[in-house]
Amino acid sequence: MGWFRCAISGENFPGVLLNKSRAVGFYTTRFVEADTVDEAGKKALQMLRADALLKLPEGVSYPLAAMVYLEEIEQVPRNAVPREVPGFAFFDMKPSPGPA
Repeated sequence: MGWFRCAISGENFPGVLLNKSRAVGFYTTRFVEADTVDEAGKKALQMLRADALLKLPEGVSYPLAAMVYLEEIEQVPRNAVPREVPGFAFFDMKPSPGPA
């Protein structure tokens, strides 16, 4: 088993997560212990699904356009793993252009 740093981005999440009217995106990093890169990616995504900050209010569902990307997965030494789970850097999504 080794430790992996997983750089993750998300796009088109409901703005209601941050009390905004426009869709939001985010960047975050998760550190996981795993045997392989594939397992590390799966564990990092499980951590996101369980994160209270990404939970929507009851009655609100994620739009089909909401996507999560594993930007980079890199094995790191144990001493590179922070004691606390890193937070999120959120940003407003640009509105999609209308019909020409």
